Amino acid sequence: MDTLGLAPTEVWVSHSDTVLTNVLVYIAKHLNAPLAGVNVDQVGSTDAEQFSERKIPRITIHSLTQATWDAHILHRSKDKFSAIRLDDYYETYRVQAA
Repeated sequence: MDTLGLAPTEVWVSHSDTVLTNVLVYIAKHLNAPLAGVNVDQVGSTDAEQFSERKIPRITIHSLTQATWDAHILHRSKDKFSAIRLDDYYETYRVQAA
C-alpha cells in the first residue's frame, strides 16, 4: 500500500504478482468497487520491490494518477491529511479488507 486516498483504488500491475492482481480484480468486481491498473514505473519505487528480489509475490495498491502527480502532492507541501479523499480511501480499505 502506498499513496492511498488521492483517487480511486489502483494497482501497479507491472510490479504486482498476476495471481494477487487477479484476486484483487475479482474482489473489486464482487464489491462493485472501482479499481484501475495504473503503472507508475517512471515515478519511483515502493517498499514492495524488496519482496520481488526474494521471489515473494507482491502487489502494490495505490492511488497515484497523472492528475495527482501533476498536482504536486506527493512528498511536497500539499502532502498532508487534507489531500486525502475519504470516500476513495474508504473504498480502498473495503477492497483490501475483503
